[in-house]
Amino acid sequence: MRTPSSADVYIVVSGPHASGFSLGLIERLRDELPGRRFELNLGGGALKTQFRRADRSGAALAVILGDDELQRGVAALKPLRREAGQSESPLSALAAAIESALAVAAAQT
Repeated sequence: MRTPSSADVYIVVSGPHASGFSLGLIERLRDELPGRRFELNLGGGALKTQFRRADRSGAALAVILGDDELQRGVAALKPLRREAGQSESPLSALAAAIESALAVAAAQT
């Protein structure tokens, strides 16, 4: 259930390089998608713990950024409010992929 202060997108981070990169990434995404709310996991923790936080945040979408994804120049996108598979997007096209995934999520609710 979304609340007025809920994030649209929760950023899950794994690895030291991805953690450092994620701060600049979220700033860029906020500039590119000013109508969207983002929450970045800053509490550390295992991926399972971070996904629990993402679920509690009310976000419709998780963006997963690990050191492996960063090395390949991609981020993974996982819908949180519906049964759907995880997909990947090049970091250069991440804003468009997020907007598309959120539109699909909104159409299915």
